[in-house]
Amino acid sequence: MIIQSATVQGDTSVVDGETAFRVDVVHRQGVRIYLTVAGTAVKSLEPGDLSWEQTGGAITFTLPLHNTGNTILHPTATLDASGWLGADREVNFDQPESVLPGSRVELNATLEGIPPIQVGSAVATIVSEAGTDHVRTQIGYAPWAMIGVAVLLIAAGCYGTVRLARFIRRARHAIAEVAQTESDALAAEDAILPSGRVRHRGT
Repeated sequence: MIIQSATVQGDTSVVDGETAFRVDVVHRQGVRIYLTVAGTAVKSLEPGDLSWEQTGGAITFTLPLHNTGNTILHPTATLDASGWLGADREVNFDQPESVLPGSRVELNATLEGIPPIQVGSAVATIVSEAGTDHVRTQIGYAPWAMIGVAVLLIAAGCYGTVRLARFIRRARHAIAEVAQTESDALAAEDAILPSGRVRHRGT
């Protein structure tokens, strides 16, 4: 319910001798009305999937809640990341003032100072008049861009090494073929020299 006061007319002012303006004031106030009706009170809170998003050196977790009962609930939630590598802590989700029947809210919690690479899980514990519930999610992230660059550099190094090894083998094979060809040519010349003549080779 919204209560609105009567409009209070402001004074008229003139700017630069030409433009006239006036500000009227209206006060509005919202009022929440709670009704008690006959029937059985049902306290039921349904959590959704716990999701996360990494931004720099922090992870923000989002936990949706749905009041599926017919009473007002006041949930609180904590996040447990004690099983992580390099992390042993708990953080609290932001707390809503209340969750009306049929309403949905999203709670958020931020975990700071996370390691650059992480594989593990996180557990959210929700406590309300409807009882206690737990939601778990798996975490896995790494600096994929840096890893990709490192893999490319390693692959380029391996490719260069293979190419160099092939070049050395081919060069050695070519040198051996040239030496063999020269040796065969000299042997052939010696074979056709007249009897009693000797070829003198310069040293």
